[in-house]
Amino acid sequence: MGGFDGLAKQVFSTISRTSLMGVSAIWHSSNNTDTAGQILFKNPTEVDPIGDVERYEYRPNQCTAEYHIDTFPGLKQLVDAGNEEYLIIDGLTYFIVEIQTKFDGKTMVAYIQPYQDGE
Repeated sequence: MGGFDGLAKQVFSTISRTSLMGVSAIWHSSNNTDTAGQILFKNPTEVDPIGDVERYEYRPNQCTAEYHIDTFPGLKQLVDAGNEEYLIIDGLTYFIVEIQTKFDGKTMVAYIQPYQDGE
């Protein structure tokens, strides 16, 4: 791992582990295993305009979970393969719709939606 990669991982870890910015999540895998990790959770309650600096799509009602690739290894590949994967955040279950990689190749953004049994 290069110097920049190590620093980036340390910064992401520090930010996501603080109670002000990070929350605990559990990845409930399609193979019935649970993996705990820290994420940056966005659950918008009101419209907030964003810029075009990082080519974000404007999705005002879209929940996201941002995490370092090492937090949930293999999750993106399983979602890309069409498996049904879930995150449990603050006691609520979210279905993972898709996962995109940010510009650094190590930060993942999972687009999630609330899940109710039987849906």
